Amino acid sequence: MRLKRPFGTGRNMSKKCTDHLGNEFNTINEMCEHYGIDRFLYRDRKKEGWSLERILTTPRGLPGWGRGEEYNMLKKIADDNNISYRLVKQRYDNGLRGKALANSSQGRPKAKEVFDHLGNKYTSIQAKQSTTSIEYLA
Repeated sequence: MRLKRPFGTGRNMSKKCTDHLGNEFNTINEMCEHYGIDRFLYRDRKKEGWSLERILTTPRGLPGWGRGEEYNMLKKIADDNNISYRLVKQRYDNGLRGKALANSSQGRPKAKEVFDHLGNKYTSIQAKQSTTSIEYLA
């Protein structure tokens, strides 16, 4: 019975290799360490058909979700405008694009008019509540 070697100790990971810039490394593990990526990430990206340059230069995304160019674009917008990634992602998912993603006035739209069951118009929910005798519990 033949025992399998752990990943990273086999023939492919211990042979000399060259990166996309022509730099030579003794092993693929050494090349991965130089570029700051995990050898398992290297293997997975290679299986997906990525180019060597893309494998080595693309930073790792958040674990589990949000990887790829969309995440990188939204994260940069959030960082550049000092707002949370979650808010930018929510705006993007709601269909906002361009400068509207970073615009601080872009949020939940405020109701311009509020109507009661009789059709009376109010400027806000608070104005409507102040005209009724019903108390609203918060």
